[in-house]
Amino acid sequence: MIKISNGLLEDIRNYQNDPLLEEKGELMVQGKAPDFKVGPDNILRCNKRVCVPNVAGIRKLILEEAHKRKLSIHLGATKMYKDLKQNYWWPGMKKEVADYVASCLTCQKAKVEHQRPAGMLQSLDVPEWKWDSISMDFITRLPKTRRMHDSIWVIVDRLTKSSHFLPVRTTYNVAKLTEIYISEIVKLHGVPSSIISDRDPKFTSHFWGALHEALGTKLRLSSTTEKVKNIKEKMKASQDRKKSYADKRRRPLDFEEGDHVFLRVTPTTGVGRAIKTRNLTPKFMGPYQITSKIGPVAYRIALPPFLSSIHDVFHVSQLQKYIPDPSHVIKPDTIQLKDNLSFEAIPVRIEDRKMKLLRNKEIPLVKIIWNQATGDATWELESAIREKYPELFTDT
Repeated sequence: MIKISNGLLEDIRNYQNDPLLEEKGELMVQGKAPDFKVGPDNILRCNKRVCVPNVAGIRKLILEEAHKRKLSIHLGATKMYKDLKQNYWWPGMKKEVADYVASCLTCQKAKVEHQRPAGMLQSLDVPEWKWDSISMDFITRLPKTRRMHDSIWVIVDRLTKSSHFLPVRTTYNVAKLTEIYISEIVKLHGVPSSIISDRDPKFTSHFWGALHEALGTKLRLSSTTEKVKNIKEKMKASQDRKKSYADKRRRPLDFEEGDHVFLRVTPTTGVGRAIKTRNLTPKFMGPYQITSKIGPVAYRIALPPFLSSIHDVFHVSQLQKYIPDPSHVIKPDTIQLKDNLSFEAIPVRIEDRKMKLLRNKEIPLVKIIWNQATGDATWELESAIREKYPELFTDT
């Protein structure tokens, strides 16, 4: 429940000559506004609710008190409006409350919209010929073989779905991978015209450049057969069907060049697990300016120098529009993002301990506080935390 202070009532009483309140007072005298009455304190009320004059300072003070008070910090628009309308009234109050909550910098950076994912599905072009377009990825963190291979390089032809699985090491650089690709793939299928990978785009571009540098030429088969045409038609029909299903569960979202947006990030623990954040834990960085539109659902963002290692093109689902307000004080972000838009949170302290009992052994766990302000915490293996953050155990 929001309480009305005597100082606020005094300010409202001093502005009873406001044109809006005078108009309602005249209608009340004429009997055309039965809901309005003047109280014993000479303040106009609507169904016992205080009528707030059209004075920006008073309305803003009420909105700030309702949104940022200590007992319920940063309420949503619906809950905040329900609380306010019990004591106050002014025309268009519901819209003003919604606009105020939407422009709150803390809410913009901490609250995620519970809507369908943004960006309609964009189908890839159907390849013209087998092994003309390939996709690649790596399966990593595998046990080492006798030849010290700890990863598998998966290369798939997008047209026929035939695949190659090549043993590699995570320490191989782009030049070494190019050498393997030429010896294992190019000798059998020739040079592709496009490479699709969900890894860092910089890796793909470097690999593509190294491949052309090593070969010196670009080969591409252009002839087709009836069998290939049949495969392409079926792939196109399958893509269209999948797109029609996916777009029903997605929503279009467009930005313009020059707009400012927040970038969605994910805090993780030092042992690689995502932290289950609370309501006011920041989930976005920024705002940053959009410099150009790359495609229907991709935008290039002007990132600060400390994020120069991150590819500057993002899918629209990773962005959230920034709603500016003159009262905003934008503090520069300093966290170091990884390629997957996650960052490693620094532990604050050990809050608690417990033993996880299994059938034949006991596993010691520690409760780690990752954010002092929001209270974000997770239970972690004591051995992993002791190895990663030994300074937390100096006082224990």
